[in-house]
Amino acid sequence: MKLLRVLRFGLCVSLWLGSAAALAQSSFTHSGYTIHYNAVPSVVLAPEVARSYGLTRSAQRAVLNIAVRTAGEAATARSVGANVHAVAINRAGQRQTLRMREVREQEAIYAIGELRIEDGELYRFEVDVVPEGESRTIEVRFSQQLFGQAQ
Repeated sequence: MKLLRVLRFGLCVSLWLGSAAALAQSSFTHSGYTIHYNAVPSVVLAPEVARSYGLTRSAQRAVLNIAVRTAGEAATARSVGANVHAVAINRAGQRQTLRMREVREQEAIYAIGELRIEDGELYRFEVDVVPEGESRTIEVRFSQQLFGQAQ
């Protein structure tokens, strides 16, 4: 059980930290919530971490990570579950609907989903987030170039 927590922590660290070019992370605040979002090539995940989450570690795959927190001071902000719908669109206009799944670990709650990628392709992400207990949708729109090989 302790190993599993370490592996999960490793995924969070892998997804949230790293060089700006390889592991870009962004966030914005809207309607009392801060939405954190990023997409990373799955090859940056340690094999054990990818396995523990059932993620495919490949140069042709990436992972989208969405986390929702209440807005405010870091000490008082808390993670919030959310219904997350995400689509990735490449330059040719090809759309991939991502199957997002919620992960709850102690105080952390986030949604992850996988997408197929072409090395160096620019993807536009359209993510709709409905925080638990809310009826309104918060739209997250961003673009990110993804590289399947380490840069």
